Amino acid sequence: MQIDKLIVKNLYGYINKEIDFNDDLTLLVGINGSGKTSILNIINWIISPSLPNLCVTEFEKIILTFTFKKTAYEVTCEHHKTTFSYKIKTPKTEYHPLTVRIHQSPNNIKNDTILRDNLIQNYTGLAPDEKEKKTWELISKFPNPKIIGLDRNLYTEESSDQIFFEESVKGRLVRKRGGKTTSPLDRVKEIINKEYRKRKNAILNLTNGLKNHLMLSTFDGSITKESLYAGIRY
Repeated sequence: MQIDKLIVKNLYGYINKEIDFNDDLTLLVGINGSGKTSILNIINWIISPSLPNLCVTEFEKIILTFTFKKTAYEVTCEHHKTTFSYKIKTPKTEYHPLTVRIHQSPNNIKNDTILRDNLIQNYTGLAPDEKEKKTWELISKFPNPKIIGLDRNLYTEESSDQIFFEESVKGRLVRKRGGKTTSPLDRVKEIINKEYRKRKNAILNLTNGLKNHLMLSTFDGSITKESLYAGIRY
């Protein structure tokens, strides 16, 4: 899967962003509170999908475009007064939207974690109606994103499970939650090494190509009297 573009309108009431993703690697850089983690969460919730988290998150509209198995998709998530809608389409097909009736406006949740958790619990387990089944079957086939966070503590999210790592002074894992045992640092190292090898190979290929070009160019052209006097061969 290739993420192509993300458009966010009024996330948390103040974040408005339009991000074009590169084909290989995209870096999100910003100060604390600028929305880096929020962007990753939004992408995760849309693709997974996690409708409960989308239903309790304050935003006006989010549009995510991506390519999966050579098909372009566009997902539009939007909050209305009493409902939340999840729409997905391809250049050839527009699927029936998923619609959830909102129990409490996300604008009113703010930092009330208890209310947020209760609402997520209420939204969890919602089943699609007959018209929505085809849409749900489609998005259920998308690969689950892997979110790796490196903050004061380490955590990794895979699907709906979150594994939390907290490091002691000696650098040992002192607490974790979930059935996974792979450290997020190992995942980060794996990603970095993979990208490093790709770029190293690209540089080596470029260098070899340049050497071959220079060697072949010495046999091209012709030698003239003027070039001999000037010490130039072309």
